[in-house]
Amino acid sequence: MIAALLERNAVFSCLASVQNDWIDPQSVGAPPSPAGTPAKLSRPLDWLVVADHSDNMGFFPDLLAGKPHMLADPTGRDWYDRVQSGDGVAVALEIIGKFSQGQFPDALSYTPDSSAFKARQQAHSRTM
Repeated sequence: MIAALLERNAVFSCLASVQNDWIDPQSVGAPPSPAGTPAKLSRPLDWLVVADHSDNMGFFPDLLAGKPHMLADPTGRDWYDRVQSGDGVAVALEIIGKFSQGQFPDALSYTPDSSAFKARQQAHSRTM
């Protein structure tokens, strides 16, 4: 099947829909990207995947909002204070590094069995 798709130069795409539950580059100091830039494909896509993140879903909005459980943890307080002082890019890179290396603080982890993750999941199911 893959060979047949490659022979006809199939066009694939993947779109990640973060829905305010993952990191927003502008929230940590990155400049906004141009919006409304017109684009047109030379031909239609063969298929499209629309996906969303589940790891730590809801973590960033809660950190940026300074939720009490975030600020009660020393690492959460440090990250929050640094983002507020303009060091958001460094904080985002640190968070991504810790998560990808399995060193993310358990107290701040939004796993499917955590109350914070479940609350976010319930909020999404009410909007669908």
